[in-house]
Amino acid sequence: MNKKRFYLASVLVCLALVVTACGDPSQAPSLGLDGMSTTTPGITEAPAATGPVLFQDNFTKSTSGWGTGSNTDRTVDYMQGTLDFKVFAAADFVFSTPSDTDYTDVHMEVSIAPNDSNLDTAFGFFVISRSTTTPSIMGDHLLGKYTIAKAVAKKPDYFLTSNNSWVISTAIPDHQVSYALGIDCGSDGMLTLYVNGRRIDSIADSTYAKGHVGLFAWSSPHVNAADVNFSNFKITSIR
Repeated sequence: MNKKRFYLASVLVCLALVVTACGDPSQAPSLGLDGMSTTTPGITEAPAATGPVLFQDNFTKSTSGWGTGSNTDRTVDYMQGTLDFKVFAAADFVFSTPSDTDYTDVHMEVSIAPNDSNLDTAFGFFVISRSTTTPSIMGDHLLGKYTIAKAVAKKPDYFLTSNNSWVISTAIPDHQVSYALGIDCGSDGMLTLYVNGRRIDSIADSTYAKGHVGLFAWSSPHVNAADVNFSNFKITSIR
């Protein structure tokens, strides 16, 4: 097992739906909820990433570097061309990174398959600064919910979208077998979420300019299980 980049944390959350979080490995974000916006942002197709591929993984080799491991509540492991995340406790969180390499000005994409019947299962990307937590992008497969958030150690998490709340987008289909999730993280602070090749929203926050990246899964506070497969992860330069 490679536990160096396999992080486990027990957390209590108000709501956990399909999310991408960024965080300090020693601090699991709480993702507290102050409200829910029903505004749907403007939608355009995702731009083609024209820069070089900086990293990619189809998860067929268990030596590709992602942190793996298990305990009684959570597990991350390579499985049949995917990176499989399982959580066996309510309101619990696990994430893994491929390396400690810092990236800036990148487009990241991954295919996500939620395998359990719990529609509150959360999953996505995160970006971590070496010194503290950086902005993150989150989405939701239950009702098309998403948010772009920022977490800082010892401070309440803040949702940059819609006055610190989740947003419902009609462009995010619910109950899909799998999703193509993408994010742009620019050194100018522009953070953009894509789902199934369409731009969902963009937020500007220039607090952090770079960080190392990873994937996570989160179980609902109401159901003590989460089971998510990630496949075809790629990082491309956008500069």
